[in-house]
Amino acid sequence: MVTPHKTVNLNTNSLNNFDSSERITSSEFNKSTRTEKIMCSNLAFVAIAGLSVFSVIFVIGTVLSSSSNWSLNQLPLFVDGPGSGTEELQKHSSSGDTVRFGALLPITGVSSSSGKSTEAALRMALSDVNANFSKRNSSLRYELIVHDTESDPAVSLEKLRLLAKEGIRIVIGPATSAELKATKDFADKNDIILFSPSSTAPSLAVEADNVFTLVADDSHQARAISKMMWDQGIRLVIPFWRNDVYGSELMQAVHANFQAMGEEFDKYAEKLGYAPRTGHLAASLHRTNFIMWDSALKGLESRLQSAISQYGIDKVGIYMVSLDEVTPIFIQAYNHPVLSKVKWYGSDGSAFNDELVSHYESAFFAVNTSFSNPIPRFDNNNDANGYLYDSLLEEIRTEVHIEPSPYSAVAYDILWIAAIAENMTRNNENNITDIQGIQVLRDAIKSSAKSYLGVTGNTTLNNMSDRAKGEYEYDYWKVATNMTNDKEPFGWIKTNR
Repeated sequence: MVTPHKTVNLNTNSLNNFDSSERITSSEFNKSTRTEKIMCSNLAFVAIAGLSVFSVIFVIGTVLSSSSNWSLNQLPLFVDGPGSGTEELQKHSSSGDTVRFGALLPITGVSSSSGKSTEAALRMALSDVNANFSKRNSSLRYELIVHDTESDPAVSLEKLRLLAKEGIRIVIGPATSAELKATKDFADKNDIILFSPSSTAPSLAVEADNVFTLVADDSHQARAISKMMWDQGIRLVIPFWRNDVYGSELMQAVHANFQAMGEEFDKYAEKLGYAPRTGHLAASLHRTNFIMWDSALKGLESRLQSAISQYGIDKVGIYMVSLDEVTPIFIQAYNHPVLSKVKWYGSDGSAFNDELVSHYESAFFAVNTSFSNPIPRFDNNNDANGYLYDSLLEEIRTEVHIEPSPYSAVAYDILWIAAIAENMTRNNENNITDIQGIQVLRDAIKSSAKSYLGVTGNTTLNNMSDRAKGEYEYDYWKVATNMTNDKEPFGWIKTNR
């Protein structure tokens, strides 16, 4: 199990208080038993009893509580229940064909820091799903076709068109809200399900469309970061954000929450949003990129200087919504001493950025400004689920050699839900596969999500097809120094919840 992180309070005078015991640690995780462990925490796996009759099978809690010395292998994936025995389920999952899922992931571009870990999680889920179907004597198998969206909404739509030509009807992704917005209309018109692991823009939550997300929208994150800034004494927020659907809606939500507490945003805030950049230049360390960011940072510096004069250093904070461009921005900000005088706050889009901690200037600036980034917890405050969640992230960390985004664990669960739903919609009497229409598929996904309990906990969806979990907790992550490790002098640590 991953060692819990200690609470570390960072400020400009305590840059050396992070030792190797507080860094992200590695631990062994047995790949061969991951599926069985996850299934032990599953509430149910879903079967179909006919062409349009669904039977949901629930794992009764007493199975787990009947003995303190139970074996993982004693808990089957398919549990016999009234009217839905294993024979019926196996009849409906033994067509012998192959189901293909698509994945639109930002392997390159301004969101690539999360794309690589998400792809690794999906590969692991695919292996586990197929192994489990094989164990149940089902000849049904799943394949995954991954396309790199380059973190570009236009490219994402182009790649979705390619998947549509392949006849794929469930696509995992896109990852960002801007990409999801660009592809949503095409998916709705062509009966394709988009199941995003990390899109959080509230405006994309529309009832009865083909977009599903397994995360909360940004209204929750906005409340969390607003409260943190308030609790730390911030009374004037100067915003700096990427002006796309993700950045703008999150900024607006934080603005509304913070003002509701009785304090204010900078009145010139609308001038500090920056146009999102695509392609290789967006997050690159090319000299041209630094020149472009320097111009934006001069405007921010001017506003900050004025605010400090009016409110004082301790009461002014900068709230930033960014993706991987955070690294060149912080490298350039390092050359503007005024910008490091106040606390900076970030979002889930900048948390765990590997490039940020790989460069001295950006990492030092993050440490010096106590750069805090909220990320939702997915372990459901449950020891069993927490172990599975941490173990999966540790395996991904070992695979990709960077700190994985927690949203990669969400992607792992999405593939499982998609596999269950696809199996539910197949009628195999007389060895004929009958693939149901889009409404049946939507219903099957909601049913599967409701009866499935994965590494990220309860996956029930609400009427907007978003995760329905009522209360969300957020961990806050900062960059800290590690003077005992010359090869990795900076790293991400969890500071509080």
